[in-house]
Amino acid sequence: MFWITGATGLVGSHLLLELVKNGHQVVAFYHRQNPASLKPFFQFKDALACWDQIHWRNIEEIDWEEHPVHCEGLFHCAAMVSYHHKDHEKMNQVNVEGTAQWVDWALEFSIPLCHVSSIAALGKAASDGWVDEHCFWQPSKDHTEYGRTKFLSEMEIWRGVEEGLSAVIVNPGVVIGACSPHQSSGQLIKTIARGWNAYPAGGTGFVAARDVAMVMIQLMLQKKWGERYVMVGENWMMKDFFQQTSSILGITIPQKVVSESLLWWLQKLDSVREFFTGKKAVITRETIQNTSKVTMYRSKKVEDELSFVFTPIKSAISEAVEFMRPALPLRS
Repeated sequence: MFWITGATGLVGSHLLLELVKNGHQVVAFYHRQNPASLKPFFQFKDALACWDQIHWRNIEEIDWEEHPVHCEGLFHCAAMVSYHHKDHEKMNQVNVEGTAQWVDWALEFSIPLCHVSSIAALGKAASDGWVDEHCFWQPSKDHTEYGRTKFLSEMEIWRGVEEGLSAVIVNPGVVIGACSPHQSSGQLIKTIARGWNAYPAGGTGFVAARDVAMVMIQLMLQKKWGERYVMVGENWMMKDFFQQTSSILGITIPQKVVSESLLWWLQKLDSVREFFTGKKAVITRETIQNTSKVTMYRSKKVEDELSFVFTPIKSAISEAVEFMRPALPLRS
């Protein structure tokens, strides 16, 4: 039996699906999102017959002193992603303090742990221009607060390893998979679906959600303790992502790059809208920072050690769009 935190999230739900499809019993923890909201996803994946293998538990009701009987390992997927300054304190609580608590729990009961970090927790590119597992974090104003909290959550994992914890870390890129349009990369696809005739100038690494799940399971079963693995299937410019997604959606293909000066102007307008309506701004200093730079990632380590072949990102986008299409703001 395996335990999963953040089981209703994008990575957590795909991991949950892969585990139960392979006959594993799972204790799945959720916070605010009702577990029943995942049933359409399981139905989409023809896996509703596996639903009864899941034991759902509210994270707020956990007894930290309870011995985890028959638990073979913990997959720690729970995290908060935000690029808004108002969420910084909450993000620290969830990403850093929450991870520290699970590390202490895993140490107490000798439970191996697989932690989902992010490429945002990695350092700058090496001299050859690539970012991989050897690129270590350095303090810089270029990092987002989300990246900082994910780095600090990794430090909690390494602290546990020093104290005897069996743990492995994965650093996925932008994860693409079937999910709610309000969730994770679903928000990016929803933005594209609105029909913007422009795209950001940056570029980054993308990976299919199922790939992340499958690698996490292999790393746990093969006991790759004390290691971390970058998970990026393909490096794309945002232009390519916006245009490919628009093509799959069947909408107008954006042809213009959004200038940084225009983004800053939009950010100011969004701030004013937030002030008067109370609705959080979508375009912030950190989102501009994130979408304007180009960073390329390499996943040779996981490819070599696991002989893993990544899913083409275009296929991952197609599946995500197929699942989300009924809920997307597409014009008729």
